[in-house]
Amino acid sequence: MNWRNFLKKTKNMGNKSNCLGKRNAKKEFGIPKLQKPPENKNPDVDRLPSVTSPIFKDLMISYSHGNKDFMLKLKENLEKDNISVWVDTTNLGAGVDFLKKIGQAIIECQLFISIVSETSIKSKYCQDELALAYISEKSIFPINIASEDKLLPEMDHGMRLQLARFQWYPFLDENKFEENMAALIKDLKTELNGIRSNTSHFASTKKHRSTKIYNRINTENPIDYWERNYSENQVDWNVFWYDLVNEFKTLFSIYNADDQGWLKSLLCWEMGITRSGILTKQKYIEFCTVDGILCPLWQKIEDQARESYAMKEVFNMDSHVRVEAIENLSKFKSSAVIDALIYLAVHDPEPNVRSVATISLAQTEITEKEKIEELTKVLKDDDRLVREAGCLTLGHLQVKDAIDQLLHLWRNDVIVDVRNAAEAALKQIGGDEIKRAMRITQVLAKEIRMLNNSN
Repeated sequence: MNWRNFLKKTKNMGNKSNCLGKRNAKKEFGIPKLQKPPENKNPDVDRLPSVTSPIFKDLMISYSHGNKDFMLKLKENLEKDNISVWVDTTNLGAGVDFLKKIGQAIIECQLFISIVSETSIKSKYCQDELALAYISEKSIFPINIASEDKLLPEMDHGMRLQLARFQWYPFLDENKFEENMAALIKDLKTELNGIRSNTSHFASTKKHRSTKIYNRINTENPIDYWERNYSENQVDWNVFWYDLVNEFKTLFSIYNADDQGWLKSLLCWEMGITRSGILTKQKYIEFCTVDGILCPLWQKIEDQARESYAMKEVFNMDSHVRVEAIENLSKFKSSAVIDALIYLAVHDPEPNVRSVATISLAQTEITEKEKIEELTKVLKDDDRLVREAGCLTLGHLQVKDAIDQLLHLWRNDVIVDVRNAAEAALKQIGGDEIKRAMRITQVLAKEIRMLNNSN
């Protein structure tokens, strides 16, 4: 089984759930022929990305078609200051994989500018591009050409979370364009110089911008928070969640009921809640620790939500940057990316998202036993495409601990494509144990057929 050939089979995966039930697979891959993404029906539908040849530019501009004039003016001024720019306005050609070029541009360019407007916040293209820039750890420069009062109430919650991390550059007054441009260019060049000298810290140290009010409690040391609320080294998870929602009531108010349910599920997984529903102080502290530094609890929760929203946006079935993200995971893989993908593979309610996340994990070369054990849960998924993806990913990663489960699927799964995928995975893993088990099964199957024929 060639992983890269298998990945090509996923490039046109659609988001129609009924396509998962069709057995039109290529036999050698054990995965169905995948449909093209649905037509984009958002307000930015007139915008079609185009292609310029080799990218390697200083920055990419993500914009809505309705803001093209502003984008062109911005681009012209940046290039006058010797900042090279990639945008999707030229050389559009029939049959060209222009969607792939968009993802490639985001990953290969050094910086990412998002023009934030009343049309861009409703654009699926712009949302996907921002999410990929976020998970690929680009320095993001949001330029808002409408007031925050107009933008924030209409903005998707995930997009709002991602943009809240970065300083915004308002271009609201035409008379102040040159002044605003000078400030922007100064920061862009500071960041570019830092990247070129391998000393870039601008994105991580840039002042976080948020519409929320941060007070003493929001920035409290997480150990102090625990000791203020709990006297033991463990607490019932539901009690912790109840206390958390009440402690940060104002901050939770921006999450609707569905988002709160999603966040609770995400944190339950990230904090390692036991089967008996217990959160230990040790796991809590591990959750709040980043690179050996304790972070305030709410800051860590927001960062986790931000990361997970971005991952889901990028790896959703109708994302136009999904394939490029999968192919380039090795360029920006991190523990946070891998954790987010495992969470999507095992826990996301959408089977299409679970299958894409599972496929993506093949590119990460994960080896940690705890993460591998979590990933093997996909082999028991109710959706057959997720099981197929799980087989092929575990085979590619050569996970020996999955042999028994793969043998079980090969022998017993009711879907032939899953059985084929399990067989391919077993052959990739190899070894005498697998050869012996497969040979015994094949002999028994042959004898059973002979007995049936004799009757």
